[in-house]
Amino acid sequence: MNTNKELVRRLKTILNRYARTNRMDSDTAEVELDLLDKEVKALPRDGIVPALQAAVGHSKTRRAEVVNVLSWFTDIPEAVDFLGHELSSPDYHIRERVLGIIGHRKLSKLAPLLNDVITHDPVQSCRERAISVAAWLKQEVNFPAILQCAEIGDPALMGALVHALLDYGRSEGYPYLRRAFEKPVPPPPPWYTKHISTTQQEYEEESRWSGRKITKLFAAWGLAKLGDPEGIAHLGEMLYDPDHQVGQSYLPGQSLRAAQAMADVFNLPFEWNTSHVPAIREWWERNREWALSEGTRSVTEKRSSSDGLH
Repeated sequence: MNTNKELVRRLKTILNRYARTNRMDSDTAEVELDLLDKEVKALPRDGIVPALQAAVGHSKTRRAEVVNVLSWFTDIPEAVDFLGHELSSPDYHIRERVLGIIGHRKLSKLAPLLNDVITHDPVQSCRERAISVAAWLKQEVNFPAILQCAEIGDPALMGALVHALLDYGRSEGYPYLRRAFEKPVPPPPPWYTKHISTTQQEYEEESRWSGRKITKLFAAWGLAKLGDPEGIAHLGEMLYDPDHQVGQSYLPGQSLRAAQAMADVFNLPFEWNTSHVPAIREWWERNREWALSEGTRSVTEKRSSSDGLH
């Protein structure tokens, strides 16, 4: 295999520099990554894949950084094939790295590569990441795979699936969102009002409870976008979800997230700041009856029109 020796040398240096950013503080790394990305985009395209393979050699460190280079060359079939192969790597860290880059750079061309990870990857975190990336890209090619996972109903993927079906906002996701919404939220741990979590067991108990509460809220958001009055009503209730404070420790409730959801469903002004919660509460108190009757019809009609585009 003939390779451009100068290109191989440059790529080896670039891969080593990408690797060093992992040991930098975030601000320094961001500057260096911007410089590296500009250098990579200026590289000659001919022979980039074989040159990159030669630059990697037997180095595991450089191998882990290949995706940073190839993700800028997704118009080259060999680059796409290589990235697809990386998504089958036995090292799940490499698979997660590729998924992260696809999502970060919004590489919609690579969306078809996500489906096998979504449905068959043996590592839960990889499947969750692939589902989240698919929701971020929102490509038609991934929606059947997400629905397939929803129909199987793996509890470990519930959070990721709820978020994805919320983001897609399509009526086919309604049954799963409804099941996730109806799953009971257990009461908070008995020690919750007395002190913050201090042991690993308490932390896990708190995480299970708060995670279920948050997942129910996101399921309600997805249902509300489809015109479900119970979903809308739950968002209204969560506008008053209290913060939790014990001594000097403070854990926020979900009122801000509920306000964001309500604003999204009914096209209300909103910024991610607690100062916007009172205005959304006031709107809800004035318009509750309308939102649960006429408002649901308005949302449903808007969603039906959108579904017609698929």
